[in-house]
Amino acid sequence: MSNSDNVFGAANAGFEKLVNENNELHYKTLFENSISGIGVATLDGDIIDCNPALLKMLGFSKLKDLQKHKLIEFYDELEDRKKILSELKSKGCIVEHKIKVKRKTSEILTALINANVVSTEFGKLVVVNFLDVTEKEKYSDDLKKLNEELENRIKERTEELQQSEAKFKSIFESSLDAMVLLTVNGFIDCNKAALEMFQIKEKKDFLKLHPSDISPEKQEDGSKSSELSNRFIREALKEKGKTFEWLHKRSNGEIFPVEILLSPINFNNEKVIHAVIRDISVRKKAQELLRKSEEKFRRLSDISPSGISIQRGNKYFYVNKAWADITGYNMNEIKKVGPYDIIHPEMQEFAKNKSDNNLQKEGSRTRYDIKILTKDKTEKWMDLSLVTYKYMGQSATLAISNDVTEEYIIQENLRVSEAKYRGLIENLKYEYFFYRHNIKGVFEYVSPSVKNILGYSQKEFLTHFSKYLTDNPINIQADKKTQLSIKGERQEPYELEIYDSNNNVHILLVSESPLFNSNNEVIAVEGIVHDVTSYKEAEETINKQLEEIKVQNEEIKSINEELNAVNDDLEDRIEEINKLNEELKISEKKLLSSNNQKDRFFSLLAHDLRSPVGNFLQISELLKFQYEELSKDHINEFFDNLHQLADKTFKLLDNLLMWSRSQLGTLEIDKKELELHNIVEEVIFLFEENLKRKNISCNNSLPINLNVIADLNILQTLFRNIISNAIKFTNSNGTITISSNQEIDKINNKKYYIISIQDTGVGIPEDKIEAVFNMNEGYTTLGTNNEKGTGLGLTLCKDLIEKCGERMWVGSKLGIGTTFYFTLSN
Repeated sequence: MSNSDNVFGAANAGFEKLVNENNELHYKTLFENSISGIGVATLDGDIIDCNPALLKMLGFSKLKDLQKHKLIEFYDELEDRKKILSELKSKGCIVEHKIKVKRKTSEILTALINANVVSTEFGKLVVVNFLDVTEKEKYSDDLKKLNEELENRIKERTEELQQSEAKFKSIFESSLDAMVLLTVNGFIDCNKAALEMFQIKEKKDFLKLHPSDISPEKQEDGSKSSELSNRFIREALKEKGKTFEWLHKRSNGEIFPVEILLSPINFNNEKVIHAVIRDISVRKKAQELLRKSEEKFRRLSDISPSGISIQRGNKYFYVNKAWADITGYNMNEIKKVGPYDIIHPEMQEFAKNKSDNNLQKEGSRTRYDIKILTKDKTEKWMDLSLVTYKYMGQSATLAISNDVTEEYIIQENLRVSEAKYRGLIENLKYEYFFYRHNIKGVFEYVSPSVKNILGYSQKEFLTHFSKYLTDNPINIQADKKTQLSIKGERQEPYELEIYDSNNNVHILLVSESPLFNSNNEVIAVEGIVHDVTSYKEAEETINKQLEEIKVQNEEIKSINEELNAVNDDLEDRIEEINKLNEELKISEKKLLSSNNQKDRFFSLLAHDLRSPVGNFLQISELLKFQYEELSKDHINEFFDNLHQLADKTFKLLDNLLMWSRSQLGTLEIDKKELELHNIVEEVIFLFEENLKRKNISCNNSLPINLNVIADLNILQTLFRNIISNAIKFTNSNGTITISSNQEIDKINNKKYYIISIQDTGVGIPEDKIEAVFNMNEGYTTLGTNNEKGTGLGLTLCKDLIEKCGERMWVGSKLGIGTTFYFTLSN
């Protein structure tokens, strides 16, 4: 037998004796079940024993295979090997040293090690505790679970650990958790982690203290720390143990929360308390953040216009008011109904398949439209967005729903309208055909009449438009115009030259327009094509004839100077006619823009007048036929609604009258000196009920006796529209402020006022600020309480203020508010 075998055998015998000194069963249980890797080796690195956790960590399945290596071989870095050997020889222990460990598979792990040199009659052995922190550095949640598991294991094994004081002391000293031994009289021992937690350098100074000395005078419930700590210690000595939360205090006075596990053990033939102290500051902060997050969610949910619900299976755990408004069920009825109870029977299988396929794990999302039956069995369509997440520790589904019934009705009407439109397109014949191509220039549709004109079938024509173009230079300009259409710019009709299926040349007159989606993004280009080849040929014939006439004119010119003069005069007149034609084109373009604006206006006006007038008719009809059956409160409520509808309609008609007079040029502007403060007070009074309804404060900060030169009717119209707009887009408890600032026109050396109307509302996106004054842009949104508008008011205000020779502009930031400015003469 070799000398090394003798050493190994003696060391192994020493370890066996160490194990058998006290309660082998309890030690082995702790040794075998520890989640940390524990190894026992000689000072030369020969491995005597290890637990399953260390075998798994190093990549071995059997102890005998591991014993073929020295323990130090698994330390990946040379510096770590030197430092560990040096400290073991000089200090006899290693405390929380982070090293790189190389597994059998060459995979590198990060571990914290604690080691102690233990003396036996056969020699000195090294007990090393390896804690794998590789995953801890990557995943804090896994570490939290690991710590909780470790805490539970410590709690379960506390009584077993106390059976062997020597083994307990090894774990006690190397533990990363703060541990102390104490009686009602104070501390009798502590580990290094406890000294670090309380920031006390020497153990002897710590052992002079009582738990109340490292605690604030009172705990969170108002109890005195000294009395409560002694009571808990006495209770723990009588019972099996006690777990509770506590406030401790570091030596620098910092107070922090901990969780304490008290367990009674026998130590030196005396019953004492073993305490494990865990700093839970991070957990407390996380709990507070979670509480605030849930509170914020509920506040936002309460004011959300969208329906919000939390559900699991066919059970609701939470719904907001908007959800109740959509479905008709009140907040107390959600316990009696579930998601599948309100889904229309014909769509329940569809909804189940969507959930089964798309909501399998946390973070899964899906979105679709679903038809439901409300409490009163009304059919509605909802736009439903679902996401799976953890709720109260279990998997649940958060659903955001919006009522899109009206949009579905509009879509159905649009489908009917499109069917009629397609019928018209499909029946185009002779010289015209319709097309649509995407933003890459590839045709997606062409009407059948293309066959009559160019000889291509519909299917043959569905390629990129450039395939058919000739080399004629006019096609370069035509291509540029198409690219501008793709960018969203409307183009005047233009000509291009194209080959038909027989390679004959055709000249086409193209009128096209970009097609936008709801986000104002170009999705395609549509156009009507007119084959003007025959017209162009006729025009070319005429041009040739004109050339011949010109030659004849030249001959006549050489003979008759007088006729030449007449021709000169004729050319001048032609030039004048050309100028008139150019002016006519400009006028026509302005007229087209004006007509588009008026069409847009009348479309919005018809929509907005229809709603209040229809409501007016319904309420009046109800009063007419059921007046005797209605209570006085209901009648008063109906009359209040009638008054609001009449007031809204009157304001709309008043704006219409002012706008029409402005457009027709019949608006008479009567400027005179006016006192501005009182005029604004009168306008604010008109909106008193609206302001109270949303609890909005409207501050008139204009100086008293501030006189301006303006038209009274126009001034009142300005303030009515802008203040109404501010109320519409300001949330409850918001503020509207009207103020002024005097400026000097340096060019004319005249004083003028800048009037500002500022709100704390939702604000306007930066790219939409200019659109609020342009009715053609169609930028109108619902107010914070779903108030609607035509978009006419602000357009009218800018038009009126500019007709008075003044200026108007707007500044806004999303989520902060909007300020409208306009100038008034001093």
